Amino acid sequence: MNLVAVGVALALALGICVTAATGVAVPGRTGIEGTPIVAIAVTGTSVTYAVGDSSTKSDCAHVYLWRTAGGRTGKWRFGKPTNEPCVENPSTGSGISAVAMSASRSLWIQYAGGNLRDWQLFTASRLKTTPRQLAFAEQDVSLPAPIVIGQGTAAGVPYAVRQLVTFLGDDGSPLFEWTAPGNVLLLAAGTGPDGAEVAVFDDTGTLTLLNARGAILTSTIYPTEGVTALALGPAGAAVQNGTTVELRNGPQVKTVTLPDGARMFGYGEGRIYYSLSGSIHALKAATGQDSLLVAARAGRSTVAAFATAGGFA
Repeated sequence: MNLVAVGVALALALGICVTAATGVAVPGRTGIEGTPIVAIAVTGTSVTYAVGDSSTKSDCAHVYLWRTAGGRTGKWRFGKPTNEPCVENPSTGSGISAVAMSASRSLWIQYAGGNLRDWQLFTASRLKTTPRQLAFAEQDVSLPAPIVIGQGTAAGVPYAVRQLVTFLGDDGSPLFEWTAPGNVLLLAAGTGPDGAEVAVFDDTGTLTLLNARGAILTSTIYPTEGVTALALGPAGAAVQNGTTVELRNGPQVKTVTLPDGARMFGYGEGRIYYSLSGSIHALKAATGQDSLLVAARAGRSTVAAFATAGGFA
């Protein structure tokens, strides 16, 4: 579920009231692109998203910032049409694998290559739309991505290059750096308990919560093979392990079961947001009430992102 079919509307639903087990999310804003949307992130009332290559390869994958409220609104493109990398037709493909954003800054991961794949991390903002490279790594195509980005907050976006974690501020400068026990697999920023601001999960199975200075607050060990999603909010860290989501706040742990094939993409206001076969749901952790927000559409899959203060996209 990582492609939106050509021409599918990009909908930003703000101030969602989840009250029934039917489709109740009315988009506050809707935009339509002519090429597939392949990744999306939202912070507050701003969205950043990546589109794939054009059908003729005359325009390669690129990123937009869409600001819907809070000062000047509009849409900005980062970068310009380029002959690289998609027109070179690398043997194992090219594209944009992930995006994230803070209040006004977007980050994205771009890849291209053959048996050796090049991974690049870029950033840009509406005031400086020319992409700036933050990191580069090359490795065998069969290995997990060496660069990881996670859900951002208004203050910043966490990213990692193998073991080195950086919390990049909205002004483009690092808020802190920290070295994880192993190569980072998942990241998330949020306003967590006891001052937690960044959650890190690495390939040793360690989940670490860090404060605004990069100091360790807690560490917990999980089985690495089952953990697929991570979020951080006032109620604690939410970790998806197989079909269950563990909500952890210090010694207090609550486990919630999701349907087979569901993938959590956000956690806030007591609800787990997940996608399933093209539909989007919100599951209330305390009661198990499952509300359908967006119904699946035949032949179209879904990418989604969530931010407590704004809504989801």
